[in-house]
Amino acid sequence: MAPNLFSISKRKNRSLREAITDNAWVTDIDLQHQSFSVTHFIELQKLWNAASRLQLRLGVPDTIRWKLTADSHYNTNSAYRAQFFGSTNTNFETIIWKPWAPPKCKFFSWLAIQDRIWTADRLQRRGWASNPNCALCEATQETGLHMFTACNYTRNVWAQLSAWTRCPAIDPECWTPHDALHDWWTALAGAQVANKKGLRSLIILVLWEVWKERNARVFQHQEQSIPRLVARIRDEATTWVAAGAMHLERFLDAARRS
Repeated sequence: MAPNLFSISKRKNRSLREAITDNAWVTDIDLQHQSFSVTHFIELQKLWNAASRLQLRLGVPDTIRWKLTADSHYNTNSAYRAQFFGSTNTNFETIIWKPWAPPKCKFFSWLAIQDRIWTADRLQRRGWASNPNCALCEATQETGLHMFTACNYTRNVWAQLSAWTRCPAIDPECWTPHDALHDWWTALAGAQVANKKGLRSLIILVLWEVWKERNARVFQHQEQSIPRLVARIRDEATTWVAAGAMHLERFLDAARRS
């Protein structure tokens, strides 16, 4: 409360009882100290107000009071809730963690939706040398929002998948502009479709495969055409279904009937 006053106090080892008896703590302070300033005076006022409100119950043992419950008694429920003080609510549970997808794809999605994957714009902010252009279209600065939603290469992938799955919601022609990847993702994952759980798994799958394609171009200098990437996404979707993505299977069934 008053670190500057404490630094010029002549008695730093008094007990609380000794200090407030006849306001002995005031006489301990070297008011003539050469460093005494307005800051010391403000702390003196705060400490005086606090001390004047303090009432010691002499002879009564100290007790521990838990501030997070009405009866001042500790319980584990209040301690658990205290861990979330200052936290913010997100929809990540709904659009990333609950849909079926391999853990590595979910973790990637969690990073991507917060713009924490190593796209060119983030590398530049760190001062790291990199090609600023999108590795897929080579026409625009690479950002997560551009690469997954605005890049011509990726939009063609989405369009072909829309026709294959008979899901108009993932056709880029149906999208509205967004300023952040999280906003776009939220809007697409909440689209009015019958199979929302399958759609959310499909979004994770497509973005994961687009990211892998981007990395193959950057680090291995290998690239695939749009039809080949779409075919790879189809194959991977079949694998996910075999592993347990039952909601994604409804999209495959629609594709088989087309």
